[in-house]
Amino acid sequence: MPYSHYGEIGDVWKHLPLCFFLTEEKPTVNIESNSAYPIYRLNQTDERNYGVFHLFEQVSNSDRYVNIESSPYLQILKKIPGNQETLQTYLGSPGLALEILKDRGQFIFCDIEADPLQNIMDYVRQIHLDNRVKTVQGDSKDRLWHEIENMGKETFLHIDPYRIFEKNANDRCYFDLFIRAINRGIKTMLWYGYETLKEQKEMHAKMREALGNSDIELLGIDFYIEGICDSVVEVNPGVPGCGIMIANLSGPSFEKFKQYANELEAIYQNAWYQNKPARLKSVQVNLKG
Repeated sequence: MPYSHYGEIGDVWKHLPLCFFLTEEKPTVNIESNSAYPIYRLNQTDERNYGVFHLFEQVSNSDRYVNIESSPYLQILKKIPGNQETLQTYLGSPGLALEILKDRGQFIFCDIEADPLQNIMDYVRQIHLDNRVKTVQGDSKDRLWHEIENMGKETFLHIDPYRIFEKNANDRCYFDLFIRAINRGIKTMLWYGYETLKEQKEMHAKMREALGNSDIELLGIDFYIEGICDSVVEVNPGVPGCGIMIANLSGPSFEKFKQYANELEAIYQNAWYQNKPARLKSVQVNLKG
């Protein structure tokens, strides 16, 4: 089904760091596992009002958030025609990546559905980048497994599912793909979501177990609604909790990742969603094999 969560808080805590990573790391190959669409017409919903609209409002009315205000993410969105006064257009991760790497990159966009991939090709023809874009339809856990075989540190892989440990028919999950990419030296970002604290704890435990005795080191930062419970979802502005794990990135990327998290938590300290308090809290997750 078409992706409907664009501009929500899960997208904010995905695209904000992603844009800096791509700008800083300057990969020559950019790969996305779950691409969806490159561009969206923004309409206001409760979830988007809590997400990108709240972010823009808070940053515009304060000089406290210097890292986010100057971020590639916000700068790209602001310069889209029609976005100067109020947000009307939103770029998905393919659109953001194409803008950042338009002068240097090759692109591989994977999705299980045909429509977003066709939309991507229509979009890149308009901006004259179609000769540098490849689309792959199917289960990215399998399709990208072989695609990254001979790739390394020149590549950036953005893995963007929701459930990262669900196995397919070939007994592969997205965390398996994540580890495979890391072991090849690929610069890698994994985004994931969850609905309860119980899910979060189980997910982090599975990550530790999967790392085993390897020498892999991961840095992750999760954001979740302050009132999130072990088993009940009381406030859900699109996703009650989500996180990002990164590996093989540079020191400046690690540092900016943490700075963005600190400012985003401050931006949402007094946030409300549907007349309920919806403060965001963050937690840093360091994992080693």
